[in-house]
Amino acid sequence: MENEVYKAPESDVSIELPAGESVLASRWARLGASIVDGLILVLILLPVMYLVGIFDTFAAGEEPGFLLMLGMNILTIIVFALINGKLLIHHGQTIAKRLFAIKIVSMDDNQAGSTALLKRYGFSMLVTQIPLIGSLIGLVNVLFIFSSSKRCLHDLIANTKVVKA
Repeated sequence: MENEVYKAPESDVSIELPAGESVLASRWARLGASIVDGLILVLILLPVMYLVGIFDTFAAGEEPGFLLMLGMNILTIIVFALINGKLLIHHGQTIAKRLFAIKIVSMDDNQAGSTALLKRYGFSMLVTQIPLIGSLIGLVNVLFIFSSSKRCLHDLIANTKVVKA
């Protein structure tokens, strides 16, 4: 028998998850997916913003009117739904979530239903439109990701979580 005092101990550290239990997506994957989704929207909406004169308004030192901004916000929601709606409903993913191999599920690890998705994205998109406090609520929403559950405020409202796909 050899005496191997300096040999590293051997142990099985593999983790077996119970059937149906998922692994939460990392905060970095969620951030990356959010940034990519935003960039996709910006690339599509920049030409529209140019055509409706938003850049000219800013160049003149003015702010765009309420109706123009309301129209742009509604258009943003429509474009987001058109490019991501089918993926969200069928797979719980946006284009970027698919690229980052993460998805939205209900708390019991089933596919998130359309009502939960509407609550989740409705809250995220609409609450930031509230004058004065919308941006603050949006910030608090995102900061919830640093909780131990890695769930943002919109996840809590919709009873969802984001997991590795």
